[in-house]
Amino acid sequence: MAASILEYARAVQHVASNLVADMRPPAAGGPNRTRVALFLSIVEQLHAAVVLGQCGAITHSAVHVRSMLEALVSMRLLEREQTYSDQMRYEQLRGEKKVYESIIKDDAIPDLEKDAIRGRLTACKAKYDELHAAGLRPRRISEDFGTTGLAQFAGPYAVLCAFSHNDIAVLAARHQGEHTLTLHAPVDPALTATVFSIAIFAAVVAAEAMQHIALFKEGDFEKHFVTMNVIWKAVLDGNGVPSSSQLADGEEG
Repeated sequence: MAASILEYARAVQHVASNLVADMRPPAAGGPNRTRVALFLSIVEQLHAAVVLGQCGAITHSAVHVRSMLEALVSMRLLEREQTYSDQMRYEQLRGEKKVYESIIKDDAIPDLEKDAIRGRLTACKAKYDELHAAGLRPRRISEDFGTTGLAQFAGPYAVLCAFSHNDIAVLAARHQGEHTLTLHAPVDPALTATVFSIAIFAAVVAAEAMQHIALFKEGDFEKHFVTMNVIWKAVLDGNGVPSSSQLADGEEG
């Protein structure tokens, strides 16, 4: 299956893009619009992973697939927890606050240039403190996998995270050739299969949620989603790439 998994992923990416072209987001405001934005990010990340895979940079595709899983978890949390929008805002403010604080602590930056940053930090911290006082705290995505029914991906997610850092084992996987260091060293087919199987799963599951929150003309969602499921079933069955007629929707665009 590993030899054709990239073709599966490319087909799913085309179908997902066609689905996006036929849908309209819900009205502004509320968690459903954020869920649609996360789905759009998943489609873009799948596209990026496929392009990198076609260039032979599978280990870099893994970085984008990691982000796809994170987005899928957030989509499900937005559906299941009324306060998760506040949690996302809290995490955003926490990161913003850290950036401002690090700039202010940097002795290499003149004090005069820090004045505007101090003002931004004051405004940011006021919003952050309000959410913190309401009981919001940093969350562990390893626990969120279980909360969202995706516990089986906590382990693979940890593996994908390794590819986001300059881990020695990852550097060896990327650049250790038979006799010397190289660009685009051959990748274990099992890794290729794992990376793109997770990518396809995330895209299909995320797309399913669009049926209930995005707007479609009659029959448009079903047309695309049936095609995505044909591809996913072929991945699970290991029956080779589906026929051209089965992938007709996936070859558009």
